Amino acid sequence: MTGAVLVTGSAGFLGDALTARLHSLPGIRLLRTDLRPAPGVIPCDLADPDAARRLLRRARPGVVFHAAGTVRRDALWRSHVDSTVCLLDAVRALPDPASVRIVIPGSSAEYGLAGGDGGPRSPRTRETDPAEPITPYGVSKLAQTLIALSYRHRGLDVRVGRIFNILGPGMPETLSLGSFARQIARIERGLQTPRLTVGRLSAERDYVHVADVARALCLIASRGRSGEAYNVCSGRLHSMRELLDAMLAFATRRIAVVQDPVRMRGPEVRRIAGDGRKLAAATGWRPRIAVDAALRETLDWHRRALPAAAA
Repeated sequence: MTGAVLVTGSAGFLGDALTARLHSLPGIRLLRTDLRPAPGVIPCDLADPDAARRLLRRARPGVVFHAAGTVRRDALWRSHVDSTVCLLDAVRALPDPASVRIVIPGSSAEYGLAGGDGGPRSPRTRETDPAEPITPYGVSKLAQTLIALSYRHRGLDVRVGRIFNILGPGMPETLSLGSFARQIARIERGLQTPRLTVGRLSAERDYVHVADVARALCLIASRGRSGEAYNVCSGRLHSMRELLDAMLAFATRRIAVVQDPVRMRGPEVRRIAGDGRKLAAATGWRPRIAVDAALRETLDWHRRALPAAAA
């Protein structure tokens, strides 16, 4: 993979890791875009068709990683579906659209209950398993995947990396483990009473370090096949309780855990792990960074991210 590479959502959790990965590869001219202006970032609302066309004409990328996304319910469709349609239509308007490789980061939330919920430990979920998302987020990501892959019938080269749960530096506090890390960091600084508020802890998930995810997406761009979706996963289950206990073991203070009923509302898939054999066969990718190391890095990042005045 060489030449011009465009990363959308480059200021986000995944986009930042992709940027770091691409900076380490030779021969790449990196272009970054995000809704929020930042140094070295081209501000662009990709859900605006005219703005998307202007961006693509300016960038003329050979590869696009569409990492823009949100967990905000009121912005799911615009962020995941509208922006994807506008981006793909903008690629189609380029002089040689078929030469552009487009990588869409999907989500295990697309599988939902079809990932094998309940009963004994479920078999690992494969790309050919049906999709039955149970959350608005999962529905919006499945719609994004289906729309993106449909553009192969319009001559575009689209690949999907269906990512299971991501962990690592930069993990936002809108995600459970990011919230735990942020609260622990605040408690250690004396900014919060030593009580960590949590929701359900029984769910079991398949976690992958964000740097490993970025490496997988780059390999999908360079070695994957057009029109295909690939699970990006470890194949291993970890309960939320297990991961919280591991993170608490890294804390410098004793902390009580308090479950908040408000955080336990709504449907939830009890367990889901992915089958990563398709990605391994196509690219040789396997996760390299252990979950314990990822947890420690997540906590350390939140410690550093606290404002200096809070030190």
